Amino acid sequence: MLNKQQLYKVVKWLFALGAYGYLAYKLIVFDQYDSIFSEWKQTPPTKFTWLLATLVLLPLNLLLESLKWKKITQNSFTLTTYSALKSVLSGICSGFFTPNRIGDFVGRISYLPSSARAQGITLSIVNSLTQNLTILLCGIPACVLFFISFYHSDSNSNIFLYLILTFVFLLLLGLFYFSLPRLSKRISSEKIKRFTDCLSGYTLAQLGEIMAISIFRYCVFFAQFFLMLRFFNVELTVWQAAIAIPANYLLVTFTPSFAFSEAAVRGSYAVFFIGMFASNTVGIAFSGILIWLINTV
Repeated sequence: MLNKQQLYKVVKWLFALGAYGYLAYKLIVFDQYDSIFSEWKQTPPTKFTWLLATLVLLPLNLLLESLKWKKITQNSFTLTTYSALKSVLSGICSGFFTPNRIGDFVGRISYLPSSARAQGITLSIVNSLTQNLTILLCGIPACVLFFISFYHSDSNSNIFLYLILTFVFLLLLGLFYFSLPRLSKRISSEKIKRFTDCLSGYTLAQLGEIMAISIFRYCVFFAQFFLMLRFFNVELTVWQAAIAIPANYLLVTFTPSFAFSEAAVRGSYAVFFIGMFASNTVGIAFSGILIWLINTV
């Protein structure tokens, strides 16, 4: 029998092999390479403004994450925006070499006072929680609409029920997030309080500001992906993008992966979701991979 750690590794390898296999299959069966190459030869230089716009949004993305980290830590210790930025970049680096970037906190707490490292771990978890909540808030409704549109077109009577259940689930997640200060005050164990005391000082306004920054940052991610799709001549309406891109980000975020397989995972999910609305498989795959290169590598 496999233990939990071994089972997790097996699952990650299966996802990695599946992602590479699916992506390779879609690229092999794609039969419009000639038209794509001829289209690229005729591409005007102005087309690269889409790529430039994507790159310009990268500093904004990092700045928002730095401001969020500064806001999250402000009740426990003071960080300058510059120190917060260094902490964020260090977290990206350490997270890159761990499954699903779980090592992000190692880099982040390296810029905190040594006496605050325990609190830093908890605050780093809160930081991930806010971004994951945002991905869930946008991604779950998008997934529901996506699968209803393409796989349950004959069951329109159930759409309202799906949406109600989705709303209730998201409401519970939101209540949990805004209850963190109250929950932390109820912890009596001194060993645990050492990690959770930093949560008790948050006000609802502060938690709201942190979540607002997460949502704004998510909008930057969305815009980057949409611009990259335009650069690769993938035409989507805003409504189609509002369904496909959040659904794509949702599954990418919560799929077990290694750093070396993340590009394939992103490319394969992008092909699956966005490919339902556009036929340019190669452009879709390259968009998902290049976004990863720009924002992570």
